[in-house]
Amino acid sequence: MDIAYNLGLQVKENMGKAFLSLSGGMKQKLLVAIAIGREPKILLLDEPSANLDPDAREILFKYLDEFNKKSLMILSSHRMNEISTLVNRVIEMDLGEIVLDEHLDSDSDSKLSFNYEVLLEKPFEELERILSDWNFQQNSNKLMWKGNLYQGDIVKFMNITSKYAQVIKTMNSKKNK
Repeated sequence: MDIAYNLGLQVKENMGKAFLSLSGGMKQKLLVAIAIGREPKILLLDEPSANLDPDAREILFKYLDEFNKKSLMILSSHRMNEISTLVNRVIEMDLGEIVLDEHLDSDSDSKLSFNYEVLLEKPFEELERILSDWNFQQNSNKLMWKGNLYQGDIVKFMNITSKYAQVIKTMNSKKNK
């Protein structure tokens, strides 16, 4: 019950209410509190911050940051900036297909870099401008872009480019030596 109270849900005041009559935020706080409070070996959360107010979001991510490191935590989110410090692997899907599967090496320093190749389905001016801003170079076939990213920039880059998944055919990376 402490987790629910910390998230801002007044449990005693709402104890007699049917779950369906609770607001979206109240339901989310209750479900998150139940999931985290059980201390499971596997924690699966789909859009855990949905319907939460800013204070509850901050408290939620503090709980997730302190969550049992021996447990597997799987988060589904459209807000990479919220979960980027919690994850060591990012899998991005578009229409049921995996378009990106990236392991993030949390033990490495921020100087570690990766060579990325982004192949577009078709020319797309807005995405091309973004890639250019990230110092990616366009290949001779005009659809292939290549560039280097430091470890600390990968999640931000993926968050930005994920909005254009419909025009990205493939995205590959390999660690620079």
